[in-house]
Amino acid sequence: MNLPTFQPRPSLRRGIHKLVSAAVVTSTFLLTTSEAQGQVDLVAQLINGPGMAHVDQDILVTVSVGNDGDALRGDFTLELILSDDFTLGDADDVVVGSDTSSLLGPRGVIANVPVGVPDVQHFWALRVLPVGGEVVTNNNEIFGSAVNVISTDLVLDDPTPIDVFMNNGQGAVTPIPVIVSNGGTSGSILIFSVDEVTPEPWISVDPPSSFAIAGEPGNEISISIIPELLSPGVNNATLRFSNFQDPIDVHDLSVTVTVGAARVNPGDRVFGQISSAGETDEFVVTAVAGERLFFTSKIFAGNLKPVLTIIDPDGAVEKILKFKGASKKGYKVKKSGEYRVVIAGKKTTLGVYSIKTKGKLPKSARARKLKIKGLAQGAVAAIDVMMLPGATLEFAADPNGKFTGPLFLGFADPAGAVFDVSGNTSTAATGEVVVEDLQINETGAWGINLGGFGGAKKEKVKLSILPFQPPAGKGKIYLK
Repeated sequence: MNLPTFQPRPSLRRGIHKLVSAAVVTSTFLLTTSEAQGQVDLVAQLINGPGMAHVDQDILVTVSVGNDGDALRGDFTLELILSDDFTLGDADDVVVGSDTSSLLGPRGVIANVPVGVPDVQHFWALRVLPVGGEVVTNNNEIFGSAVNVISTDLVLDDPTPIDVFMNNGQGAVTPIPVIVSNGGTSGSILIFSVDEVTPEPWISVDPPSSFAIAGEPGNEISISIIPELLSPGVNNATLRFSNFQDPIDVHDLSVTVTVGAARVNPGDRVFGQISSAGETDEFVVTAVAGERLFFTSKIFAGNLKPVLTIIDPDGAVEKILKFKGASKKGYKVKKSGEYRVVIAGKKTTLGVYSIKTKGKLPKSARARKLKIKGLAQGAVAAIDVMMLPGATLEFAADPNGKFTGPLFLGFADPAGAVFDVSGNTSTAATGEVVVEDLQINETGAWGINLGGFGGAKKEKVKLSILPFQPPAGKGKIYLK
């Protein structure tokens, strides 16, 4: 039996979708070879994408492909292209998406602009790749609307971790500002959110999401602390700032609130406010005798003239530093131990301030190399090393191949008592004696005693001392 074949009118051939039903699949009807190949003629009809494309972000682009030839059998491939001119095929063209299917007519295709594409104006372009048996009588390429390539970059203007120190029973706390900027393409809009990595009841963020325009000042996020929900001691939280357009553009900011005495390492910046006459802020810093402490004041609001009272480890006032607005002063401490620094306003001056701290250790507390001359048999050289609790000490005596007898290393605490270092001592084949990872538990001048038991001739010995101090502070500390 001969089955009739259907041929659409030429006016209907554009955009025909071939549908294969279950009845046809099970039929014994076979196409002839000439009918199976056909004479397709694909046409790029339309491409329309958004006028702004963010790099590394999926974008939906509308395209349309038609067919002016015989019925399409099989798949064809199309490419979405960004071109900065009206010439396809040159080196500046960037393929941002592709799709292989048998669908004709309008539909959506996903594009993704790779990082590195210049942020200049481009044009959307559609290229339909030829398929077998195609007779190209129409244009397989077409240009569409203009598009600007943009990028966003979430930037915290000051990404330094935040430390807040409070007293027990303290009332309301002034919100802490964090400024978020957009370092991306000029004029681009960054949409971001702020979330707590581990939610804590004592911290809140306002607003939890916002935006920032590149080239303009950033937007402020306020971090509020609820004192009555805090426990004595150290309380930690982490805030995550996320770029809505770029999931990998994420910045974490740690917030630490300590209820109790504020402890500062030289290098930290201290922020506070004197809002009433007689009010004081306070922090503590550990120092060694001979260390120089530097304080630089900056006034953000008010007429405050800061006065810093430095109280020594025994509770006596050792120094009073008076500032006139923004200025810098230094002071060499006389004792080793924990110093209290009390901040007040001169007379009735009030305002918001910051104090930048810095420390310069004395030579006796710094890493150094010594050459000890004339160390004869039975002689002892004593060297003082200023140390802080929690630090570790390393030192080594090197005879440099010239010392005729063995070396002896002794160690004494600040009170002069012998400190056993045998568990931390090793001797090299060259005669070098090394003491490593010696834990220090007391502030003051520790003594290294170096002796020789060898020939009567005076010899030279090299001594390397590496007193590792606690890391220098680089944090922001808010006194509330």
